[in-house]
Amino acid sequence: MKSGDLRRITGTFGILAMLLGSMFGFASSAALAAPLRLNVPCNTDSLISAINSANANAAGGTLVLAAHCTYRITTPATVDDGLPPITGNLTMKGQSATITRDSADATPQFRIFNVASGATLNVDFLTISNGSTTGLGGAIHVDGDASISNSTLSNNRASSGGGISASIDANVTVTTTTFRDNTTTGVGGGAVIVFGKVHVNRSTFVGNDAPINGGAINNQPNGTLTVISSTFANNAAGGIGGAVSNLGSAALTNLTFSGNSGSDGDVLGTGNSTITLSNSILNDETDHNECSPAGQIGGNYNLVSDDSCNTSSTSHVISPSFPLSLGPLQYNGGQTQTMLPSTRSTGVIDRIPVVNCVAADASNPGATIAVTTDQTGISRPQGRSCDIGAVEATTDPVLFPLLTTVVYDAQRHNISSLGLVVTAFNIAPLDQPWDGTQGNMQRQFTYNSRAAGGEYQLIAIVRRLPRGDYALSYEIEGDPAGYIIKFTVR
Repeated sequence: MKSGDLRRITGTFGILAMLLGSMFGFASSAALAAPLRLNVPCNTDSLISAINSANANAAGGTLVLAAHCTYRITTPATVDDGLPPITGNLTMKGQSATITRDSADATPQFRIFNVASGATLNVDFLTISNGSTTGLGGAIHVDGDASISNSTLSNNRASSGGGISASIDANVTVTTTTFRDNTTTGVGGGAVIVFGKVHVNRSTFVGNDAPINGGAINNQPNGTLTVISSTFANNAAGGIGGAVSNLGSAALTNLTFSGNSGSDGDVLGTGNSTITLSNSILNDETDHNECSPAGQIGGNYNLVSDDSCNTSSTSHVISPSFPLSLGPLQYNGGQTQTMLPSTRSTGVIDRIPVVNCVAADASNPGATIAVTTDQTGISRPQGRSCDIGAVEATTDPVLFPLLTTVVYDAQRHNISSLGLVVTAFNIAPLDQPWDGTQGNMQRQFTYNSRAAGGEYQLIAIVRRLPRGDYALSYEIEGDPAGYIIKFTVR
């Protein structure tokens, strides 16, 4: 027998063995693995067990947390991490749950999540709070990939990256998420420190703090940062860049900055020229320059409190000739709080030609993508041009409906009254089935005006919705029953 024939016979035998294996169930465990889907009861031990199960499964899994539950961690899974490190592909459906480090004095320091190299964490509708570490990333440290959406990271603390630390090989995407009151004790990045790639869209950074640079975001020399349609309010740094400091590559588009502060560069500080700022409002009104060093940061179609940014012929300094009035930070529609420009500002901000309503494409360096929605989710433009800043201002009254209703308790008694506290869990289009996650996040609001006939009006929570039919689901404080109101925006 020739050696070539032997090889052919051996090859045929190998194929036959694989076929027989398939027929008789000898397939590998990896081939048989399917993603897990686990409903996690409202206790921390169950959450830890579910993460371990997903990590052990070759295909990863989806964990559905108990709606509105608080998972309180008292003892960390490792020395540095409250939960088991993510080593596989894990999706966590939060359903407005909270994962928090216990606030008792005896609780040791630890971050909440650690995403290992090669692993992926996807988080949706979750609050992550009170993480505390002497290392990086008080809430989440990422060596692999992570996607955070419709969530809140609050009161977390780390040496750098109080909310998130993205290492040099990390790829992190943040969408419709709020970073509130996170802080650092070291270099900076009260909310986020970037060593790898971070893309932020339609998110809010408020009250974050760093002792040196980058009150909200600190972008390191190898970091690549893109931020689109987002709001930075009341962040602070002891050094430069009250909102953002940059040593890497940064592209900032359609942002609103207000009330941020630093020793110089209340908004932005950079150590190089690889930063672009476009279509943004910088309204901090302090004695320090908005941009540091002066004249090095700039771009087109910006509206700025002073001339420290490198203004172009399409950018202007806020002045009596270019007046700007921003509303308070509040819910103006969408998942995150924003600062809505007043109608008197419309002529000042409605200036970006549609062809220039673009941002850097985070997935395709050097390319741009169209910015087709603002931070609240309404389409851009609302007029002939796109608006400067995170939010499209509109005077169209149909986007500001008055929803009039009567509220009943579980015994069907009319308890409508001024100041009644209601918790809303969702506003969702009627043509989309509600699974408890999409639509607006849980928040409280009050009835604030009275209509004819003794009914009361809900105003703020339904502002700036596109035309269509909607359902608002809610519950009343102290009443376990749930309610649904259906309404139309014409």
